[in-house]
Amino acid sequence: MMPESEVTGSVDNLGANQALTADYVDSGYERGLLNPSSLHKDDQQIATYTLTNAVPMAPPLQEIWYWEVENLVGRSLAPHCGNGKDLYLISGAVPSALRMKGKVAVPEFLWLAACCDDGSEAWSVGFMKQAAAGNRLEDLSLEELEKKLLPGAQVFKNNCSQDRHSPEKLELVLQSAKKIRAEKPVPHQSKKTHPSQQTSSEKEECGMLKKLFCFFITPLFKLLKCVLYLIVMVGKSIIHLLCQLIQTIVGGVCTFIKGILSVLLTVFVDLARVGVSILNGIATNIYSVLMIIYRIVCVPVNVIVDIISFPFYTLGAIPAVLRDIVSGIGGLFLLVIDATTAVVKCINYVVSHLAKKFLPKVSFEL
Repeated sequence: MMPESEVTGSVDNLGANQALTADYVDSGYERGLLNPSSLHKDDQQIATYTLTNAVPMAPPLQEIWYWEVENLVGRSLAPHCGNGKDLYLISGAVPSALRMKGKVAVPEFLWLAACCDDGSEAWSVGFMKQAAAGNRLEDLSLEELEKKLLPGAQVFKNNCSQDRHSPEKLELVLQSAKKIRAEKPVPHQSKKTHPSQQTSSEKEECGMLKKLFCFFITPLFKLLKCVLYLIVMVGKSIIHLLCQLIQTIVGGVCTFIKGILSVLLTVFVDLARVGVSILNGIATNIYSVLMIIYRIVCVPVNVIVDIISFPFYTLGAIPAVLRDIVSGIGGLFLLVIDATTAVVKCINYVVSHLAKKFLPKVSFEL
């Protein structure tokens, strides 16, 4: 909620369509809260002091309205609605033809509507109070209250769940409200005044003190602000330099460690290579020695093996030689027989041919 003094001069036509605090000064009326601040706490209580929640009320009317609403809500409505857990309240005013300073309408009557709906049962009721100080709150149904407002007005949606209304609970509420109305109002003896409800003389005095205070304090405040700014900037510069120094030191240390690790790694790799080369040379020499020994040993062994195996090879070759000799003799004998047979056949052929050619044919006739 922004105070009125902070927006004065920054909003065009401020006060043309709404009431201002200045409208209440020396008017004979006070800013009567339709929704009393005593029903709320903390920020919600502060919000009730807005001018949209206020209407012009004569001091006696204001005090009685506060007392009646507070007692009605605290002793009648809330106790019959889960201590106010499911209770909904709407308050308002119907304007009259009378105007405060020819601008702000003075209410003809004030009204309060209550709706309780816990999900299973519901009840609703309305209250109306004429602006005359001697009048008390009158209870009436929600429908009757809506008829006294603008045509077509509906305070609660679905008339506060009218289909689930509980006449028994409503009767208890009306009975407790009747007891409260029968009591004599006890207006507040000491009432908190919102800062916006101060008189004009108090405001002027506060304004002069404020200007005087600002005249002396503002330069000191600006000087203090400059000093603090310089301190902050120097601190930021020192912190920046320290950060740069620390960053440089850390970078140098990291580079140094990296170099040492690189050298150590190179030395380790070189040592490993030397070790591998030594082992490779030893293995090569051992292999050469073994090969020489093998070749030296192989020469006499081969000679001895050849000498030992010679008789066996010789004896093994005799049957093969004999077989070849027998095969040769048999082949020669067969060759002689074949040649003789061929010669005999040739002679026989020649003799037969000559005999057929030169000897006369002899025919035997019977």
